Amino acid sequence: MRSRRTDCVYIVMYSGPGNGEPLLQLPPHEVFESMLGVSVRTHVLSVHDDLVEDLKQIEATYAPLLFVVFGPCLTDSWKFSSLTTPLLFVLSDDAPEGRPAVVSDDFDGALGVTESLFDAGHQRITLVSDSADGKRVNYEHRIEGFREALRRHGMRFDPSMLSTIT
Repeated sequence: MRSRRTDCVYIVMYSGPGNGEPLLQLPPHEVFESMLGVSVRTHVLSVHDDLVEDLKQIEATYAPLLFVVFGPCLTDSWKFSSLTTPLLFVLSDDAPEGRPAVVSDDFDGALGVTESLFDAGHQRITLVSDSADGKRVNYEHRIEGFREALRRHGMRFDPSMLSTIT
């Protein structure tokens, strides 16, 4: 049986807390459409929504060519196997293993930024990272990059150099 895929790409992202606005600002659809040669639609979810269930509904209704998921997955990775539409994760540090993803290089990014602050003469540097639960810090690779820059400058990491926000 032949697939009934459309030429539409769905960009899926979460809204900010309580305001319904997307967490990320994207270029206008025309930019994506001219680059990709397909139509583009955006679907914004609340952080309380089930990402995979929403994708299943879109898949059943519109049969998109591709889902582009921006930001965190916030769901169990095994659930994605129930989808037939290809997925691309962008800025999703928790993207399911084995799925295509475009993410930042947290280690080299933190290392580079911290090195540039040292090169500018700064000696007291604090790394600010977020925490989902107020206890465990996200982005361990970013912290390791920060620690490596400290080590290269003969400084020891002190937990007071790390601040978290929730």
